[in-house]
Amino acid sequence: MGSTAMTFLQTVRAAGHRAAAAGVPEGGRHRLASLLVLAAVVLLAGSVSAAPARAANALENIGFSTLPGGEVQVVLTLAKPAPQPVGFATDRPARIALDLLHTRNALAKKTRSIGIGVARSITTAQADGRTRVVLNLARLVPYNVRVAGNKIYVTLNGAPAQGAGAASVASVAAGAAQPGITGVEFRRGAAGQALITVDLADSSVSWNLHEEGKKIYVDFMNANLPVRLEQRLDVTDFATPVTHVDTYVRGNGARMAIAAHGRYEDMAYQSGDKLTIEVKPVTAAQKEARAKAKFKYTGQRLSLNF
Repeated sequence: MGSTAMTFLQTVRAAGHRAAAAGVPEGGRHRLASLLVLAAVVLLAGSVSAAPARAANALENIGFSTLPGGEVQVVLTLAKPAPQPVGFATDRPARIALDLLHTRNALAKKTRSIGIGVARSITTAQADGRTRVVLNLARLVPYNVRVAGNKIYVTLNGAPAQGAGAASVASVAAGAAQPGITGVEFRRGAAGQALITVDLADSSVSWNLHEEGKKIYVDFMNANLPVRLEQRLDVTDFATPVTHVDTYVRGNGARMAIAAHGRYEDMAYQSGDKLTIEVKPVTAAQKEARAKAKFKYTGQRLSLNF
């Protein structure tokens, strides 16, 4: 029996003894005991229901090293078997973010310099029972995330050697088909946001998102796009900030161009082999508040909006 339960039982017994000594009738003592037991049950139930909300895992260490070919590998070590990270990347600024669900941040230092290849630094933050790990890069490069036991390996591709660019492109074009996009779906969320789901042939497909004017671009590197998916989705009738979505081949990969209007904010996140791009409407006041907050802060930005 837990210490909390023992404490309540002792409290009930002590209250019964005091009531008897004070001459309280037996029926009154029974009612008092019943009320105390009921209070104990309610309090214990609350503590039990709150237990699952605590983070079950912990991020304990971050290491990094160079690999052949100029690649950089970052290794996240957890206390228990690692969860599959939920991640996304941004082009400006160049960052890769990974969310570790049900994981607390046990690192003493929240920011560490790397200074190897394109990797500049790594920052961690905890909120709502999960830890966000952000890799700050000199520029966005293709990357791969792999989970093995209690470790998460993030491998950043190295820059191509001088004179190797043309040969590399020719090799990709003539070689076997690369993993790519297998499906695109559009739907409207409960808050009036546009939700574009991209099914990937492999969770390792690299992508990045950036915005130019009223267009949101998602580029998929070295990814095949089937002919059936080279199309425009006219989604004006869904009444979201998005009017249409164009998906087409671009170089050795594919590009998705999302046309939006009005006031909105966008984000992208990946879970396994599914990538979701969300374009959410915002009010003028919300947009102004976000702009002021962005203008005020001059240090390194790290999103805690999980």
